[in-house]
Amino acid sequence: TFSAEPSSAYFETGYIGKPLKNAKWITLGKTYYFGRSKDFRLEVGFVPNENMFSYIYSKNATFGVIFGASDEGNYYLLKLFTDIDENKLTAAIFECSDGVTEQLCEKDISDILVPADFIGSQHTVVVTAGDPLTVFLDGQQIFSEKLTIYAGGFGFSQAYPTNARITCVKLDSSDEHIFEDFSDPEDLIFTGGSFGNGYTILKNDAMFPLDFSPAPVFRRDFTLKHGLVSARINAAAAGIYELFLNGKKVGDHFFDPGRTLVQNRVMYQTFDITELLKEGENTLTAVVGHGWYNRAMNYAGTTLAFIGEILLKYDDGDESIVTDSDWLSNADGSVRNDDIFNGEIIDARKSLCSQTEGWTNVRTTTAKALSVGKIVPQIGPAVKCFETLEPVAVTEPVPGVKVYDFGKNIAGICRLTLSGECGSKVVMRHAEILNAENLSPSTGAPGTINTNNLRIAANRDVYILSGEGTEIFEPSLVYHGFRYMELKAKGNVNIQKVEALVLCSEMELTGDFECSNELVNRFVENTRQSMIDNFLSVPTDCPQRDERLGWAGDAQIFAPTATYLADVLGFMDKYLADIRDTQNEDGNFNDTVPNSKVRISPVGGWSDSGVLIPYYLYRVSGDDYYIRSNYDAMKRYADLIISIFSKNGYIDVDIPNTFGQNTYGDWLGVEKTPCVITETAFGEHSLRLLSEMAGVIGYDSDRAYLAAEADKIKEAWNREFVCPDGGTKCDPNVYGTDYWGNSTH
Repeated sequence: TFSAEPSSAYFETGYIGKPLKNAKWITLGKTYYFGRSKDFRLEVGFVPNENMFSYIYSKNATFGVIFGASDEGNYYLLKLFTDIDENKLTAAIFECSDGVTEQLCEKDISDILVPADFIGSQHTVVVTAGDPLTVFLDGQQIFSEKLTIYAGGFGFSQAYPTNARITCVKLDSSDEHIFEDFSDPEDLIFTGGSFGNGYTILKNDAMFPLDFSPAPVFRRDFTLKHGLVSARINAAAAGIYELFLNGKKVGDHFFDPGRTLVQNRVMYQTFDITELLKEGENTLTAVVGHGWYNRAMNYAGTTLAFIGEILLKYDDGDESIVTDSDWLSNADGSVRNDDIFNGEIIDARKSLCSQTEGWTNVRTTTAKALSVGKIVPQIGPAVKCFETLEPVAVTEPVPGVKVYDFGKNIAGICRLTLSGECGSKVVMRHAEILNAENLSPSTGAPGTINTNNLRIAANRDVYILSGEGTEIFEPSLVYHGFRYMELKAKGNVNIQKVEALVLCSEMELTGDFECSNELVNRFVENTRQSMIDNFLSVPTDCPQRDERLGWAGDAQIFAPTATYLADVLGFMDKYLADIRDTQNEDGNFNDTVPNSKVRISPVGGWSDSGVLIPYYLYRVSGDDYYIRSNYDAMKRYADLIISIFSKNGYIDVDIPNTFGQNTYGDWLGVEKTPCVITETAFGEHSLRLLSEMAGVIGYDSDRAYLAAEADKIKEAWNREFVCPDGGTKCDPNVYGTDYWGNSTH
């Protein structure tokens, strides 16, 4: 932490040695069951679609039904999947236990349906638990198995990048009866999906009933003695966490411990809690949400967990309280579900602040079991509230639906001050544009929010009132990209105040520009706002839809501009650590960071970010730290580039085999440049800049070697791609390859 005043300043360092060395990872001591009977009949109507990237990947389709689920890492899965090449449709049943999946049975059902009849058509699957468990597809039995199915929840699962349209869900059991036809997007029972009139589209992730996975809450009661001098808490999570001490939030951060490749590195945070403590009894609680641990296109593990230590300094000695088996846990808290893409559901009737029942001792676990790496001090700024906005306009386009306009696109959340009867509900949905008469495709009546560009991200927050006076609804485990918030209330609700909180990694704006041309001024302001909206723990491509990835190509192309607009050196330094975390053994950097799925071969302009960003930060700051801290990783990448290019006369002429069909090239260019041209140019550029950086830190032999290799690529590029008139062979018909590098001759 750091504080500065005119008369004094102080700072504290992180640990020298192993942090939280005496603390244990803790998770729920009692599995939360959704309350489903083990005797049930589940009927699902669906339309399987081929994957959304069929021009890159295969055109196969999958669809999965989850049942008997106790949590997101323990369930049974019925999976239907096609093999178009073999003209085959297969059904299989799997059991997932603590995140480890085992196939129990498999059957070729091509005699019932072939892929051409399966993909794109309406089907019905029925799973009936009993002795035996039976499965029917379109009225024909495909399984009859003796399986012991325990009581649990149900849901759906989809394998990236395929998607499916679910049209109807019907559950009959001894406990309850459920019917969902997706006719009301404000009153659905599922956590995810892109909702339409009579269907939801499922892609990328599992979808469960809303109440299936409440955020676990961990608790420690302790007694504070007289004579306290200072108190600190160090904390981290497999997931994202919030701390509360005696009912008050600790700190002003959002989404701690931040977004990293958790398999390699989890950051811990330190908070000064001296002023929040009182002599006598104190209670610390930690709420852990999914964050980027196992949702939002990240799949590190299945079990949310917390680790921490309270450090108390008295005038007569020190005391530490670490996470261990003495802590308590509760799986029935007020946060009923949280998903960065889909939103947060809070039931204020479930507040655990004053409850003493339902708490059980935690279960201790290990970093290995959680698939998390080493714990390190936080680097880079935390995510905080950048500014608070009030609506500039409020409309009611249809009776009972209000739309709040905050005047500009932001990344963040809405905060409601409200009151009403216990059990009443408000639903907030967020979007960037509104429906209009001439807008196509439309997702509702004119003046309501248009959610088409969100794809499957629901961007929906739900609050169920406790009925206890004035209440504050502020989702804290999710964020949305939006200008407009659509509000619908059910029951007796009085909305007293509506605000929007702009969330981003803390930064100081340092650069500005203004001229006599208002269009240019607006362009500069939009650029600045886009940076604020997308610099959230990592630099993302968008804050609103079901992606929000740290695309490295976007980051490197914008990095020089960002350094003029704000002090982003700490933010980018953290991102460079993320880039190094994802580096492959052969030296390749990934195209999205952080991401555990490292690409086999470089992607020009994206993989080069591991070289380009350190160079930009050095040029703007004059600090060779950015070179030295990344040099080994950059040199490994350079060696890979040289090894690839030297095989082809320093021209990468074999794009499909070397870089894969999904290299990006001149991405979104109006006129497509063949990828071989852009890939080769970026290879030269990275070597040239790294040569310069090697000279800065005195590595003269590397400087000379890298410059010579860059010269070879430059000479080959000029020879191969430059026309006699000085132009370049960017026309695919001239050069003989299309955008993806396939021959056109």
